[in-house]
Amino acid sequence: MAESDLHRRMKAIVRRELELEDYSIREEPLFPPTRRMSWTAYRPDLLGRRTDMDSEEFVVAECETHPNMRRFRSKNFSSMRFQPSLFQAGSIRRVLAIPAGTLQAVDLRLRSQWEVWVLGTRAPVLKAGLLEGSPLAVGQADAPRVTDRAALALTTPHADPRMKARGEANKQ
Repeated sequence: MAESDLHRRMKAIVRRELELEDYSIREEPLFPPTRRMSWTAYRPDLLGRRTDMDSEEFVVAECETHPNMRRFRSKNFSSMRFQPSLFQAGSIRRVLAIPAGTLQAVDLRLRSQWEVWVLGTRAPVLKAGLLEGSPLAVGQADAPRVTDRAALALTTPHADPRMKARGEANKQ
């Protein structure tokens, strides 16, 4: 199946944001970039890697144009494993990117393992980090937190005056 223009734009936005965070990005890699990482029957939309003397961090980004939790959970992302070297801390960060106006289709319990980014036309509108108390949220104490209700309000069509005006124009 051919990739949609929306999916390509979403990947470009996420790629740009992650490159600003000093990740080296690969698009839809067929194989893991190192022997210390593995996965089975899975290919992420974007895979990023950044390293320094003390740590090695990977980021996996999935761009869902029409979020569907059953389809998303059926992806084999849980097969991804990473064994950092003995002398470095290591982690895998997970980002689910969705278009504005689709957050209501996302089960926000995913935020125990995934950051949820709501994308606008050129940049993220909202970056909802991991839920506080999540074992993966350790070390992200200074990351901005967004409540589920606030995140939902920001991404529903009626919250954006332009969307409301468009809706009223369609009624006439």
